[in-house]
Amino acid sequence: MKTTAPVSYILLLAAASIFTSSCERNKPVQKTDAPVANPISAKEYTVDAILYQQQSGEYRALAYQAFSLARLRTDEALKKKKPKEKLAIVTDLDETMLDNGRFGAHLINTSKYYTAALWSEWESLKKADSIPGSVSFLKYADSKHISIFYISNRSQKGLGSTMENMKQLGFPQVDSSNFLMRDKTSNKQERFDSIAKTYHIYMNLGDNLNDFAGVFYHQQASDRKRLTDSLSSNFGVSYIVLPNATYGDWEDAFYGYYKVDTTNDMKFSRRHSLLVDY
Repeated sequence: MKTTAPVSYILLLAAASIFTSSCERNKPVQKTDAPVANPISAKEYTVDAILYQQQSGEYRALAYQAFSLARLRTDEALKKKKPKEKLAIVTDLDETMLDNGRFGAHLINTSKYYTAALWSEWESLKKADSIPGSVSFLKYADSKHISIFYISNRSQKGLGSTMENMKQLGFPQVDSSNFLMRDKTSNKQERFDSIAKTYHIYMNLGDNLNDFAGVFYHQQASDRKRLTDSLSSNFGVSYIVLPNATYGDWEDAFYGYYKVDTTNDMKFSRRHSLLVDY
């Protein structure tokens, strides 16, 4: 004979089931060795630019192209050289002669922003590489008895490490008299003028418009574009530009050259506000 459980018994079982389920849900989470996703790096937005510089053949091709053109312009300058005229090349260092992609990658991997202390630490390691084609071009110019001046906004106190790094890479004319580092200002025009008193500067090389003329210094983005257009005939002739999408005055101009405090959120919003959609 089939019997039926009392209603009170069924209700008791249901309550016990609900209690057990609740306890399971409230158990403390057990720690595991499974990897935990890292938060997005503060410099994540520069990843593609760093990868382009470090890994793409196209970046190397652009660098070789720039120095091939520089060699062509050097040959032309030598043909036009006047008697007793002293020819000179003025060149920037970082991302023009020296590749600091590893420093940029380190900032991404450690989720840090640039600081003077971090940069000084990087300089002291003397691990910057040469930009493709840079050493061979300057060696060619040196063989033609052309003076080379390295005008950089690295600090004077980092000169020793910079020179050691460049000697290891085989750059010519690595003597303290050939280096004009940042002093009172990052505007390079006074340093250009000091060389021009004695030499005919037939070529400037750089990755930043400030490497070519002081007129570009701390100009707003729209003015930098306008001035570039007005001087378009100089580019590829006396101005040889190397690509650098990782940092520079082109980006600093978006934030007003940090004349006021700018938070990361403000910079994020500013970058996106400048995108031109269709």
